[in-house]
Amino acid sequence: MKPSISVSLSNNFCPILKRWSGSEPITPDSYHHLRLFLTPGITSFGASVRNITQLSLLPMLALKCTGLTHLSIGHGAANLPDLAAKSVMSKFVCELHRLEWLVAGDLDQAAFSHLARLPRLRHLWLMSFGRLAPPMAFQSLAGSRPFPALKSLLIETIEYAPAFFQFLSKCSLEKFTILLRGYSVPYTNETAKNCWSTLATHCSHASLQKIIFQWSSILELPTVNVDTYSIKGDILRPLFPFRSLVKLDLEHSVGFDLDDAAVLDMARAWPCVQLLSLSSHSRHIQPRVTLVGISGIAQHCPRLQRFGITFDATVIPELKPEVPSHTALYELDVAYSPIGDPFEVANYLGVIFPGLGSIRTLYVGLRDPENMADVQVVTQHNVWKKFQWVLT
Repeated sequence: MKPSISVSLSNNFCPILKRWSGSEPITPDSYHHLRLFLTPGITSFGASVRNITQLSLLPMLALKCTGLTHLSIGHGAANLPDLAAKSVMSKFVCELHRLEWLVAGDLDQAAFSHLARLPRLRHLWLMSFGRLAPPMAFQSLAGSRPFPALKSLLIETIEYAPAFFQFLSKCSLEKFTILLRGYSVPYTNETAKNCWSTLATHCSHASLQKIIFQWSSILELPTVNVDTYSIKGDILRPLFPFRSLVKLDLEHSVGFDLDDAAVLDMARAWPCVQLLSLSSHSRHIQPRVTLVGISGIAQHCPRLQRFGITFDATVIPELKPEVPSHTALYELDVAYSPIGDPFEVANYLGVIFPGLGSIRTLYVGLRDPENMADVQVVTQHNVWKKFQWVLT
């Protein structure tokens, strides 16, 4: 009889492991091996799940990894049934009591109420998985302030945001991001105004420092009724009370329809801003902002380093002596801004912004190969690059 060796692996196979991050989805077979590494010492876990069977394995994490502080469940969950995924994920989240950082999809009321009570939850990213999540009827918590430690909030559906803001109840949020994915529809100006008005009503004006609206891919542009989508100055006004803003980065698929007065109002509202970008990758709107409005930035935003806006640089105004020299600005994103003589424009802006050396145009930011071959876009890009050459 041949001798045999019996090997029994300890449940605490790798006690020093603190972080697990897997790019491949969890499967029953992989979980059999993964569970050997799961211990109370694991504080960070990231994985992708693509079906309800894979998702149903997650509750075991709550039992084995009682010290979890960082959790990310990846975008593979896009193909899961809505209600099933929400139920399993919500029950899992309710078992985690030390979370500081969470990336997850749709959650139910019980899960949100649990998260709102966590004393150390600082970062929350709510993924929509390709669906427009309907606004939830959030209920405030009696006797306590919801999300007492929350500093960063990222949501993937703008229609979802106002309902969630009401749940925050004067939360000391520092960073708010809307990430619009390729499946999102362009948001209307009324949707934007509702979102920003609700944000101003329910979040601390003193704490919020960064507001970001970004695309992750090209969105389908509306072909009619541009007035329904274009963002005018009055739509931005609800954001004016956030005087501590250091970064305001807004992208829109149609664009911003502003004038010099609106730009001056923005400059006065955000004296601490270091990055101010109102960008669009389209040419739906003829710019009404002039070089006069651009010069107003120098008077009211002394810390501004990067500025992005579409404006008309075909007419050179008289340089007023009260306009100070603004040395902080080093990058200007002009998008599809019409320009006259690049030498005259350089003589004007170079005096106001002596540190300006980097120019970005619509051509640089385009994601559509057909538009990158557009003669007008390329021609205008070349003129602005000549302007940059004169400056430097």
